[in-house]
Amino acid sequence: MSTVIKQYSHIVEVCVAKYCKNVTPAAQNSTYLKLLRDNPTRLQGSLVLLGYELCGGKDLKMIEKAALAIELSHTYVRCLEQGIDTTQALRGQHEATIIMATLETDPEYRIKALGITNRTLMLANLAQLGSTSEGDKLRWRATELTLNPVHVGQVLAGSDCDANNAVTPLSTDIGKQLVHGESVNIENFFAKLRKITW
Repeated sequence: MSTVIKQYSHIVEVCVAKYCKNVTPAAQNSTYLKLLRDNPTRLQGSLVLLGYELCGGKDLKMIEKAALAIELSHTYVRCLEQGIDTTQALRGQHEATIIMATLETDPEYRIKALGITNRTLMLANLAQLGSTSEGDKLRWRATELTLNPVHVGQVLAGSDCDANNAVTPLSTDIGKQLVHGESVNIENFFAKLRKITW
């Protein structure tokens, strides 16, 4: 794992550890919190940081909060997919929404980040329905895993649609591979994202 990815992962891990330390005593032993603590890669939060950096973002304190929010949302989706601890997962998702809604940044950027994240979570919920096609399930799960985090970082840096569209094919493809349980070289993924121009 490259130094940069380790740095991203460490930043997100510190944010998550601080969050876990400050939750209510009743939530300390929840399955939701266990899943949140036991995520070894911090991929989603790291992708938020990368997307922000790619588009020239400079406010590290703000984007760290956004990365935490996306980690909380990802853990909510994991609980949803496994049908476990939905009560605490909903609390965690509520807190993620509050964090995103109160980010100290341009209101337009904040609203866009909230909008795309809420749409992603809606699709993640729809992916649980038996009536949803396998193709849609795969695409929507991939969106939650890799695409939305990058877009959130980009949007909070003030990116335009060209920047978002440029990273969409690669991010979605990697997300699909992860959904299928395939081995993915995350370092190469990050390196390829850095080479994309718009």
